[in-house]
Amino acid sequence: MVGSALDALHARGLTGETKILADSRIGLVVKAGTVHPDISSDAALRKTLLAAPSVAFSDSASGVYVSHTLFDRLGIARQMASKARQIQETPVAEIVARGDAALGLQQISEIIPVAGASLVGPIPEDLQKITHFSAALCRDSPNPEGGKALIHYLSSAQNADEIRATGLDPVQTRAWGPIHD
Repeated sequence: MVGSALDALHARGLTGETKILADSRIGLVVKAGTVHPDISSDAALRKTLLAAPSVAFSDSASGVYVSHTLFDRLGIARQMASKARQIQETPVAEIVARGDAALGLQQISEIIPVAGASLVGPIPEDLQKITHFSAALCRDSPNPEGGKALIHYLSSAQNADEIRATGLDPVQTRAWGPIHD
């Protein structure tokens, strides 16, 4: 679950300590077969977004960041207002794959599995909004040792390649504790 949501459950006394399992970054998606635009720097991403006829972004935390922070940080909020739209319920990559938007911004893990969509790559690191995906044991778990073993397994180095294949970044070094996204 998203780390901040687990923090809220922990604050209510419903879970024990949490452990970050993976980090999720925002990426740019285009329709498969389309030339990949340059997003290698802040200036390149800005130019790419301004040149696009339409841009879609999700209704999740990453989309809120895109519309309320990223566009402002790039100095293009006014220009994007008429051509960028938030997508409700449908993965942004599906919208782009159908041709209903030229570009899309969403978490990479949600772009990768969509047929007809092509991940350009992550947006520049200094513009990223990293979302932590975490695990925690419920306070009244009937098998806390089994739960802790599962979480240990999911966060182990042996699963790093599988985690990367889903578009997430494995995080084996983080200790148990509050997340604070």
